Amino acid sequence: MSELNGQLGGFDLKTLKELGEGWYTADSFGTYANGGNSVPFGNFELYLMGLIPPEEVEDIVLFKGIEATAENFYENNTWYAEEKITVS
Repeated sequence: MSELNGQLGGFDLKTLKELGEGWYTADSFGTYANGGNSVPFGNFELYLMGLIPPEEVEDIVLFKGIEATAENFYENNTWYAEEKITVS
């Protein structure tokens, strides 16, 4: 899970909130797609397509060791993660 916030999934980093004890929330998002052409490509996606240089790609926040019930994730937009990682 990450904050790529593009067509291929991911949340908007501006909406991420740490709830404490490994729990997080963000505005609703897709884990593998965000509605196809209804949202713009994220900078990482544009970089992978060769459309922008690496200098324009922001740091990427991702999570490892994720746990969430369907209710947690789909109804409450919350998940648990063992680790939050920022990749530059």
